[in-house]
Amino acid sequence: MLLKAKRCLTHNLLNLPGSRIDGRIVVIESDDWGAIRMRSREAYDRLLAHGYPVDRNGYERNDALASEEDLELLFDLLASHRDGEGRLAAITANCIMTNPDFGKIREEDFRTYHYEPFTSTLARYERHGGSFARWQQGMRAGIFRPQYHGREHIAVGPWMRALQRGDAEVREAFDLEMAGTASRRNGRNSYVVAFEGDPGEEARLAEAAADGLRMFEQLFGYRSRTFIAPCYTWPASLEKTLRAEGVEALQGMIHQCLPGGGHR
Repeated sequence: MLLKAKRCLTHNLLNLPGSRIDGRIVVIESDDWGAIRMRSREAYDRLLAHGYPVDRNGYERNDALASEEDLELLFDLLASHRDGEGRLAAITANCIMTNPDFGKIREEDFRTYHYEPFTSTLARYERHGGSFARWQQGMRAGIFRPQYHGREHIAVGPWMRALQRGDAEVREAFDLEMAGTASRRNGRNSYVVAFEGDPGEEARLAEAAADGLRMFEQLFGYRSRTFIAPCYTWPASLEKTLRAEGVEALQGMIHQCLPGGGHR
C-alpha cells in the first residue's frame, strides 16, 4: 500500500511542471495498428500445440490485425458516445507502416530484409480487404486519428541474423508469417523492440524512422504530430530526426527505455 501511494505521488509530482487545461479529457490511445502480431487463430493453435506459451502472453493472445467486422464494431461504439459539447468519441491509432515481406525474404534465402506496406498486408488477409477503407471512413467521421508508431515493429538486424543462423523458433514463426513469437525458452518475443540494434546502427535506425514518417505523410495526407516508440524504447539521438520530420510530442510512459537496457 505504501509503495503504491509513493508511486502515485511520484507520478503527480512529475506532472506538476506540465501544461494545464480546463475540464476533463478522456484520452484513448491504441498501438500497433497495421502490424502483424498473431497471424491467425490457426497459427495460435499450432504454436500452442508446439509448446509456445502464447496463451500466457497478452500480445500473442489478443493482438491481431483488425478485420472489417472488428472496425465496424469499434466505430459503432465510438459513434454512440458524445461529450458535453456533442463531439464524438475518438481513438488515436498509433500505426506501424510496414510488415516483413516474407515471400521476398525467403526468395533471397534470408540474406536481405524486405518489407511491404501494411495496406498490402491487409489486402492479402481474408476479411481484411476492405479494412483500410474502413480506416478512411473513421478518419472522415472524426473518430479514428492515426499517428506514427514506427516503420516496423521488429528489430530488423537481430531478427534477420536469427533467421540466417536457422533459429528453430524464429523460423517456425516465420513460416506462419510472424516476426517471432513467445519463446519456449523465456516466454518473451525478443524481436519486437524495433530500435534494438548493434552499436553503430543508430544512423540506420534513424533513417528507417524518417522513412516511415514520410510513408505516413504520403498515405494519410498529413504529418504525424506525435510518436510512440515500439515497446517504449528508443535512443535519445533519434529525437532530432523525429523533430526534423514534424513530430512535436512523444507518447509513452513517465520514463524512456533505452536500447540495451536501462531507462531515463
